Amino acid sequence: MLRKECAFFRPYLRDLPATLDHPLVRQVYPAGQATRLERLWAAREALLARVEDLPHTFCHLDAIRRNLHRCEGTEGRRAVAFDWEWAESLCLGDAAAAVGRRLDAVAFTGYIDGLRDAGWRGDPAGVRLAYSAACALRYGLWGAWLAGQLAREEDGHQTVSAFFARPVGAVVNQFALLLPLLLDHADEAQAAIDTSSPG
Repeated sequence: MLRKECAFFRPYLRDLPATLDHPLVRQVYPAGQATRLERLWAAREALLARVEDLPHTFCHLDAIRRNLHRCEGTEGRRAVAFDWEWAESLCLGDAAAAVGRRLDAVAFTGYIDGLRDAGWRGDPAGVRLAYSAACALRYGLWGAWLAGQLAREEDGHQTVSAFFARPVGAVVNQFALLLPLLLDHADEAQAAIDTSSPG
């Protein structure tokens, strides 16, 4: 799925340089951010190959409040997940990529603890690589889509507002804070590949 998601962004990455002079795009892409995103795009095949080689697990992928309920059972309290429309098999680490940077260390540690509680005894470094790559690829590449929409002026601004259910200015401000963190994940994943590759 991650590979398919990346393919969606191809035209937006191709057109990114033409959008960089737009004032709202400049807010999302201050000095160097566009270059970092282009570097992520150039590295995507190596990142995808490493992620796809890791063990997989079945994931819900839509664990939002309305899809999770607490129930009392004979064995105590447990969470029950509803609406499995988006469920699929993902590599370890990819499912944890939806958390924010503030929660990064706590969520990742909890994720590894949960895997171990379930009997997994693998290397956390591979899971961290997948987590970092998935954060960058799944969410960072949206920056190119956003730039393309912002450069389309009114029509694109309406698309952005409707998609995120927020005013375009709020989306720009939020993404301007988020993009550098997502690109930090790209750098982390690339560094992990570089240090683990022979030669």
